[in-house]
Amino acid sequence: YASDAKLKTIQQQLDKNNRKLELEIRALKSELATLEKQIEAIKTKRDKYLDSLVENNYPVNERKLINNRIEEFTAEEKRLKADVYRQQFAISTKTDEIQTIDAFKQEMIAFKVNHGSWETHQMTAWLKKNLERLTYHQDGAAAIDFKLLNVQ
Repeated sequence: YASDAKLKTIQQQLDKNNRKLELEIRALKSELATLEKQIEAIKTKRDKYLDSLVENNYPVNERKLINNRIEEFTAEEKRLKADVYRQQFAISTKTDEIQTIDAFKQEMIAFKVNHGSWETHQMTAWLKKNLERLTYHQDGAAAIDFKLLNVQ
């Protein structure tokens, strides 16, 4: 796994996965911008209604209608803000999924340099830390899934 050819293949897989994630992040950011514009529009409308209440002397029934409308705008603003927080969380989650090959290379170098001098417990600790799954096939081939490489 530390050969140049294998590392190049892994890097290509990571790049492909990262491009997919970046497209998803871009779409989420676009939706976030739309939500923020909607919040600003609602704030503007609510402020106009509030200014109207302050500046004019409306009868009681009209004041009640205006106050109801202001409450509707406030509730809508809260709902949109919740959507904004969800979008920000989704963006953060997707951003955290973007991977580089550097940490994997460091672990491979540490293994390559040290494995001959490691005792059993050190080797076990490294394997538990870095391997997700090791699959042996009847034909003698093996598939290794590393925790630091989450590519699809």
